[in-house]
Amino acid sequence: MCMLRFAELKNVLPVVQSRINPCFQRQNSLENWIRPLSNLHHSMNDAELFWRASFVPQMKKLPFKRTPKIAFLFLTRGSLPLAPLWERFFKGNEELYSIYIHNLPSYKPDFPTSSVFYGRQIPSQVAEWGDISITDAERRLLANALLDISNEWFIILSESCIPLHNFSVIYRYISE
Repeated sequence: MCMLRFAELKNVLPVVQSRINPCFQRQNSLENWIRPLSNLHHSMNDAELFWRASFVPQMKKLPFKRTPKIAFLFLTRGSLPLAPLWERFFKGNEELYSIYIHNLPSYKPDFPTSSVFYGRQIPSQVAEWGDISITDAERRLLANALLDISNEWFIILSESCIPLHNFSVIYRYISE
């Protein structure tokens, strides 16, 4: 007695994972370079981030209307206790600023979705106050802000900073 056994293999393809990790998950287009990221979380390491942030447009006149913005770079250890004050400061000027927050990696912010701070945390690393790692955190903040071509002015702040004038006064002073 002879028994014949066989297995039928359908659509068997080897799975090969790419060794190339894209910096962004979006398609590579002009839009990718000129529009800011809606979500600041990306998979770039510091070297890739600094390389990408170092690009300077060579065109004197851009092919789109650009409103110069102020990038507010918050370097914090945790929460922003003065967030309600900053919310009032930013209200009504959404097209004139960008916000970037560098927290300790262990801190999980709980801003409401209506907050100007919601989703504005950049990928961070531990930064010890009084240590050289604080400079790395500042560089990381600045590099993330440079990814938005509309950011023209940069202000580094801590969680204890407060605005002394309203937004329009600050914007007018910086832009003149």
